Amino acid sequence: RKHDCGGVVLHSPLASGIRVLNPRITWWPLWADIYPNFRLVRHIRAPLLVMHGTEDEVVAFSHGVQLYECARNPVPPLFVEGYNHHNLESCPDFLPTLQKFCSMVSGK
Repeated sequence: RKHDCGGVVLHSPLASGIRVLNPRITWWPLWADIYPNFRLVRHIRAPLLVMHGTEDEVVAFSHGVQLYECARNPVPPLFVEGYNHHNLESCPDFLPTLQKFCSMVSGK
């Protein structure tokens, strides 16, 4: 069953569980990755906002870029220079970007 969704926000997302554990891996069996988000994001039809800091030490910035590039209906992302996994919310553009996206998807 499919549900309507106004929009999706991905905050410091991971493209793949395996790639978080080993960023250099290029091939692995699909069954071995319980979070193949780079494949699943293509199925999201709603507008999609990706927010990620370039200095993320938990989930590499490249994950956010990959998900943005794979998205079916992306809006301009918030890729923030110098912010990491634990302080992205303190970026001055974080709340305005989120508010603008929420207004857009709600039709206000």
